[in-house]
Amino acid sequence: MNDLKTEIKNLEKRIEDLRQIQNADMGASFKEAVQTEEMIDVAQHRLNDLKEKHESSNGQSNLVKSYNLDSLDGKKLLVQIVNSNPDPSKNIFSAESPIGQKILKAKPGDSVNIRNTDYLVR
Repeated sequence: MNDLKTEIKNLEKRIEDLRQIQNADMGASFKEAVQTEEMIDVAQHRLNDLKEKHESSNGQSNLVKSYNLDSLDGKKLLVQIVNSNPDPSKNIFSAESPIGQKILKAKPGDSVNIRNTDYLVR
């Protein structure tokens, strides 16, 4: 259990560090920024999996699924669908909400509209 908490903390720190690197990479090279974004995506997925595992082991599973979305203008969005305690301001939507339902039914390549922006499901 402590190993899981430690790994979660380490991943959260890694994602924070990668975001700082990405911001610096934006000025240096688009290619480097894209590579850093991919590393963030991988770390974020691993973090979500670990948090779900941690919550499940405590009998408090809430996360249904995480989705990576891309807008047509290149914006990336990580969306989480949960059973309880949604927070739309942090892109955490209820599985019972209209947006949550639409995202859960979406397949890779489908388009979903969030806050008047169309995103493609990866």
